[in-house]
Amino acid sequence: MTEADKKLLAEQAAWIGPVVEASRALLESMRPMPLCVVCPSAQWYRIEDEKGEKRLEAFCTEFRGVMYDHRRRGVTACDARTDAIEREKPSNRQD
Repeated sequence: MTEADKKLLAEQAAWIGPVVEASRALLESMRPMPLCVVCPSAQWYRIEDEKGEKRLEAFCTEFRGVMYDHRRRGVTACDARTDAIEREKPSNRQD
């Protein structure tokens, strides 16, 4: 994880979900860390493969696809994240 990644995590901590929060060691081993880590549209999964190796994977509810797995580069800019955060504001909520 780069210094920019650490700064992003500190500044956007409100958007870190429980799976990512409970997987700090896996998160810190990511190179690069995807923007999905601090996106309300990301659904994170901790996976253990047949060899017992653990990794994180992110499914995007906006794009309806896996946006990060251990083989992919990380998303660094995303309009869907901006839209998702805007929808989360109390004045825009529909519940």
